[in-house]
Amino acid sequence: MKNSELITDALREIGVIDAYTEPSSEAAASALRKLNSLMSSLKAETIELGYFSQTNASEDLPLSEDDALLIMPIFAMALTINYPSAQIPQTLPAWAASNHSRLLLNAVLGNAQEASLTNMPLGSWRGWW
Repeated sequence: MKNSELITDALREIGVIDAYTEPSSEAAASALRKLNSLMSSLKAETIELGYFSQTNASEDLPLSEDDALLIMPIFAMALTINYPSAQIPQTLPAWAASNHSRLLLNAVLGNAQEASLTNMPLGSWRGWW
């Protein structure tokens, strides 16, 4: 997937462009800056997806296909700030929140380390036999 594909999908989701229109180069550049900002804020929340700052909308998106699908509604919601005329579908905020929660859960589970129980006190135990 290219950066431009994610940008186009997000802009279409909020009704800024229709199904047959591509974003202008200015809109794509602005959206790419917003994507960089969004991904930076997610990284600050410990949601590390391997994304690195992008400068060209026509380059490959440095995310897995699954992560890109999870990011898209969150990105679309972030773009609504720049487009007052955006038509936010009723389900988009809940979809974005759900995907954010899923990304956060994946990050927590991915960073979990196995606990060592070797330092636990033995305590007292009395068997029944």
